[in-house]
Amino acid sequence: MSKIGFILPLYQKSKKYGGATKFSILLAKKLQKEGHEVEILVPWAEDFRTVYNPFFNEPSPEIETLEELKIKKFRLKWYKNIPNFLFRIIFRYKKTYFKNNFFNKFVTFIGPHFIGIEEYIIKQNFDVIHLSCFPYYYMVEIPRNLKNRKFRGKIIATPFFHAEKRDWSNPIFQECFKLVDKIHCVTNFEEKVLRNNFKINKNKLSTIPLFLESEEYHARESIENNIRKFKEKYKLRNKIIILCIYSDMPNTKGFQETKKVFENIKTQNKVLLVIGKDDFSKYSFQKNIINLGRPIGHDKNIVFASCDIFCMPSATESFGLVYLEAWNYKKPVIALDTPQIREILSEGALFSKPNDLASLKKNLNKLISNQNLRIKLGNIGYKKLQDNFLLSKVFKDYIKLFNL
Repeated sequence: MSKIGFILPLYQKSKKYGGATKFSILLAKKLQKEGHEVEILVPWAEDFRTVYNPFFNEPSPEIETLEELKIKKFRLKWYKNIPNFLFRIIFRYKKTYFKNNFFNKFVTFIGPHFIGIEEYIIKQNFDVIHLSCFPYYYMVEIPRNLKNRKFRGKIIATPFFHAEKRDWSNPIFQECFKLVDKIHCVTNFEEKVLRNNFKINKNKLSTIPLFLESEEYHARESIENNIRKFKEKYKLRNKIIILCIYSDMPNTKGFQETKKVFENIKTQNKVLLVIGKDDFSKYSFQKNIINLGRPIGHDKNIVFASCDIFCMPSATESFGLVYLEAWNYKKPVIALDTPQIREILSEGALFSKPNDLASLKKNLNKLISNQNLRIKLGNIGYKKLQDNFLLSKVFKDYIKLFNL
């Protein structure tokens, strides 16, 4: 059996995982169940504020467990946190004040910068190291340092490359693709983009979709009582419930667009549920918009099981794992029409055009007024999930990728 390390950008003890982290955790747990020795390698930082904060007080690293997985935490290089902090400001306002070529030079400052992780990997004799998520600089820094130290294991990268958000000429990206042994793409479109724009040999690329682990989700029938209580608590009975997601990153997840369109739809018996952020004090909401904060685990399942429509016209999805979570409860999906998302969702969703509120409004009205269409799309999505996107369906491909 092999020893495998998954490197993640944050230590998320709260389990409020994004899609990339959720993928790594689920795959790591499955590999551990199969008898492999698995370890999660993370910085101390639990959120990006601590990654970018130059005054973050780092306690001593220690080993613990998270979801039955061994966790090894590393200190951060404090002297690199100051440029991280500056980068955060530039990222926020780059569209207004900075040109892309200037912005891309700052990619080398995106933390976290681990202290001693390469020495630990070599000392512990890992067979495989997996890294994920551009544009974190550790996806270059760690492979480069490992190669310089004659690391004999295999290095795999899952970049979750956002084709519409990245600059092909950036030398940092190109170096990463040269250093790693295998590049895992989550869609055929991503593989095509990387192969054509970075001139990567096709043998170095492997396309395997993301997945859900069906055992962690409850069938609707088993949580029917929780759904009833949830609807009573928020006075949602006899309402058309639309679920959307908020992100702190600007111009992502489509929350602003969804909110604007929702407020202009005349149907009275509708409610917009928002998840993804605890504090919405800077927003003024209508009474039929409800903030649920950041539900996790069973509570998140209840939210998805209770809604009628899942609307996330996001411009920054490399795969869109959350769409599968909606499909798991047979919910119809509205997404933005990008090549990678259309590849995954195809006939199981309605697609809105980028920067076109009229098409988003049209799709919402379609689903609000047509229960049969909601049921039809939900059933199509559920079947696609069961046929293509469960861990049991794709695990053998991941075994091949990791050469286990």
